[in-house]
Amino acid sequence: MAKKRKKTPHAVKARRKQKSFYERMRRLMHYQLMIPVMRSKHAPEYTARGVALGFAVGITPTAGIQIIMCGLTWLVARKIFKWDFNVILAMAWTWNSNTFTIPPIYYLCYVTGHIMLGHWHDVFGYRAFAMHFNGIFDIDLNWNNVGEVASFLLTDVFLVMMLGCIPWFILSYWVIYRWTMRFMERYHLARSERQAQRRSARQGAGG
Repeated sequence: MAKKRKKTPHAVKARRKQKSFYERMRRLMHYQLMIPVMRSKHAPEYTARGVALGFAVGITPTAGIQIIMCGLTWLVARKIFKWDFNVILAMAWTWNSNTFTIPPIYYLCYVTGHIMLGHWHDVFGYRAFAMHFNGIFDIDLNWNNVGEVASFLLTDVFLVMMLGCIPWFILSYWVIYRWTMRFMERYHLARSERQAQRRSARQGAGG
């Protein structure tokens, strides 16, 4: 019978460190994202629109200006289209765009954009995309190369990614909106049941 290998102190420490990292991330997401949703005093639709819009903006290739985009969208939608949402939650829920997720999100938008344009021959693997994208930063930034940099960003990459993000924006908004509405309905129902049970317990104790 094979003996179980004893875990070395280093392996145990590494496992605990990894577990603590995931635990910290889970707690951070809970307190920064879910608690504000649960404490929202507005109608579920108002809250769900904010969460869905923020998440959808987070999958667009606009890292660095997504919070500003949420604010501008809120101003325009509220003033012109009379369509309102929780802008604070929208800004918070752009969290899905970060250092770890930006490369795959951009690649997904890039591939989708080329497919929508019918440029199947321009679609390449993720590693090639990363090398192609990072290659722009190896160019010496001087007046002779400004045109090359602008062409790369505006035509070869950015516009294609912006086109490719449209279907993902729509899909993610719909999915997250539906999920948030269901979450809010279940949360408020559970809270109402707990409050009813407390009232019944107090009345029973008082009687």
